[in-house]
Amino acid sequence: MGDGRDTSGLRPGAVGSSARSHFPRIPMKLENTYRLEPVAQISRLAMTKVIKDTFEGILGNKQYDEGESPDLVKLLSDMIKEQVKSLGYQRYKIVATVALGPSKGTTLTSASRFVWNDSCDTYAEYVYTNACMYAIGTVFTVFLD
Repeated sequence: MGDGRDTSGLRPGAVGSSARSHFPRIPMKLENTYRLEPVAQISRLAMTKVIKDTFEGILGNKQYDEGESPDLVKLLSDMIKEQVKSLGYQRYKIVATVALGPSKGTTLTSASRFVWNDSCDTYAEYVYTNACMYAIGTVFTVFLD
């Protein structure tokens, strides 16, 4: 090259690559991206509608089948969770549970406990019944701060 540097020991394309080290790096200032509160509050009414529509669409007038129930509750809870996610609320942990059983001669007692922030965390539930079965769907949403 005509600038007086010895380039015999460098691979092609490496000429001038050391010139970058002569310029000082300017430190970048980055702003924090975390939020302590959600941009929008999640709607309990919208979540309840998701549960109701899912139950009515899948269960309809279906007969209770003990052998099918484990797969059915997994399907229902996954569908509910995905549909609540599709509502577009960001930074929420979504937990969907479904209980299913025959409607004649059975009772169900359930309880849950969470540590959460009442200002942004919430839940929704819906109870579906037909002549042969009941289904209880619950969705918990917890904001990830």
